[in-house]
Amino acid sequence: MYDDYFESEGVCTLKRGLNDACLANEQCADENAECKGTGSERICSCSDDYFDSEGVCTLKRGLNDACLANEQCADENAECKGTGSESICSCSDDYFESEGVCT
Repeated sequence: MYDDYFESEGVCTLKRGLNDACLANEQCADENAECKGTGSERICSCSDDYFDSEGVCTLKRGLNDACLANEQCADENAECKGTGSESICSCSDDYFESEGVCT
C-alpha cells in the first residue's frame, strides 16, 4: 500500500502513472519507468529496455520472440514481422541477424 506513494517535502504523495507529469524518477509508479523529458515537459515513461503495454512497462522482446508491434522489439534495427499471433521480432529489410543482433 505504501509503495504507491513517494515523499515530497514531508508529505506522502501518490505516485504517477505512465504519461503523467513528473519531476523525478521516484515519482513514477512503475518500477521500470523513468521521469523523461525536459523542463516542465517531463512525464513518466518506460525505461529504454521496456515498452508501454496497456499502462505497464514490459520488457522488450528479443529477435525471433513473438510480438504485436514494432516498439516491442528490443533491437533498434528490428521490426515486428508476420501476421497476428504469428508475428516475431525480425531484422528490418536492410539488416541481417548476426549473433543475435541486427547489423
